[in-house]
Amino acid sequence: MRKFLIQAADGKPTKGKGLADMLYMPEFFDADKGTDIAARRDTFLCQAVRSQGKRRSLALLIGEVKEVAPARAGVRMTMKHAPRYPFMPSDDFHRRMNRVFETELSLWNATEGSHLMAVATFGIDAAGIAGVEEIALMVVTDRWIPFDSRYELALMDALTFRGASIVKMLRYKPPRSTPMASLLLRPDQAPPIAMYIVPDDIDSAYCEAREARAEESGMTSWVWNVRDGAMPDLPV
Repeated sequence: MRKFLIQAADGKPTKGKGLADMLYMPEFFDADKGTDIAARRDTFLCQAVRSQGKRRSLALLIGEVKEVAPARAGVRMTMKHAPRYPFMPSDDFHRRMNRVFETELSLWNATEGSHLMAVATFGIDAAGIAGVEEIALMVVTDRWIPFDSRYELALMDALTFRGASIVKMLRYKPPRSTPMASLLLRPDQAPPIAMYIVPDDIDSAYCEAREARAEESGMTSWVWNVRDGAMPDLPV
């Protein structure tokens, strides 16, 4: 995966620099090659964050979060495959991250086998310490499929157990208050089915918007109203 992402970034310009020249993805960690890995990382980051005139340069991080834990003073974020290169978010940044990504962090803590993926911009100070500037987090299953709730995870597990073909729908910009299908079920030799999970804290406007979206799509809908209890029978 690392190789393909770096290849995809190659030749893509951003703010006068090549994206591949600022993209840091930790190498697969090998304790026997730790010194060589650290040397390649430091050489790359030295170029990536080199200031251009008066403008401060930042690097882009993509990877899996191993842990966010208390440090001697503040908080340390450690990425998988980079155990000896911590990122040090400020206290204010850590508070904002916990608030904005409360759901993702809660699901990561509560779900065995899940992974927390991060994309972040970061700089390196005069002491050589990496500090995170901005971050986005996404929690994924043990099969690397994003999920937004334990209900969605239960639905994916049930469909996967039955060998069903599914497409996971991603929100991108729409907020959670905007109804959209969680999954698209693709039965053999049959039209796709839009699968909706309706949370228990919604109002009538949400329900009306979901029904309108389902009608506009022209697809058959399957709906799980969480407030009604257990998952309804599946159409497979």
